[in-house]
Amino acid sequence: MQQASSIDTVREKLAARSHAERVRTRLENVLASAESHEDAAVDNLFAEYNCKHVFLDVGSNIGVQVRKVYEPEKYEGALALPVFERYFGAAPRCGVCSIGIEPNGKHEQRLRMLQTRLRSAGVGVHFFMGAAGTSTGILSFGTTHAATDGYNDWGGSVLASAKLRGKHSHETKVQSLDLARIIRRIDQNMRSGISPRGNLVMKSDIEGSEFIVFPHLVFSHTICLVDFLFAEWHVKNYKKKLLEELARGAGVDDRRSGAIETEQIAVNMEQAYNRIFGGDNKTCPTVFSDIDDESFLHDGKELPQRICVGSNQ
Repeated sequence: MQQASSIDTVREKLAARSHAERVRTRLENVLASAESHEDAAVDNLFAEYNCKHVFLDVGSNIGVQVRKVYEPEKYEGALALPVFERYFGAAPRCGVCSIGIEPNGKHEQRLRMLQTRLRSAGVGVHFFMGAAGTSTGILSFGTTHAATDGYNDWGGSVLASAKLRGKHSHETKVQSLDLARIIRRIDQNMRSGISPRGNLVMKSDIEGSEFIVFPHLVFSHTICLVDFLFAEWHVKNYKKKLLEELARGAGVDDRRSGAIETEQIAVNMEQAYNRIFGGDNKTCPTVFSDIDDESFLHDGKELPQRICVGSNQ
């Protein structure tokens, strides 16, 4: 009887291991499929449009920054306009393609519509629905769950501290996109196409995730593929009181929370990135800027009929 019991136990363990391996294999296949889809979307954009330069809009919200690239006359005074003028030249910018990343499903219908309209107007635009991260996977994304919060849910975030600060009442699972992978794919297409390589400009407004994503870009040797990066830093999501409250919720004593040190690291990181990436480096052309262009938040501008004629042929 004892021997039979031992055999049954071994069989159960083998069955459990086999099930776990099948689950892992399925998950790996799903993630590989997602990455393949992202690669194909970037490749197809370059194949269909005359992409000499690229604007990477990380944290697109409802896509207003992308519209500013192609329709600057409608957004007079926006802080991003001089950046686009310097790196992309004067409008119409038919040689500029834009790729946006936005995790908030509330904006998907608007972004899909905007992508279709801008493509019909002759410019290459693609929006990924997902959160910029350090790997391909799934993240929990928090919002206010209100029909409108007056700010287009611009405080939506995957950070626990941001969710606490913003009093998020609704969470949903969203895809995480490896931002380094996407940047490398863009760069590969830029180098294999029009010569010389054009400029890659990136905007980041990801509600505190920049403190996680930017080091990933540095240590994956990816950040220096970006020519100009303007970012809103969300140090407010790493304030001592927020971090202490999160620690208590996890059963961690204040003396072990690391709240003071983490807040100081966040402050120092912002200062260090803006100082180090100043444009004078010998091995990295990337220029960081703290430009924060929140103008025309609700857009409200009439959609274009035509911007570039025959540019996507």
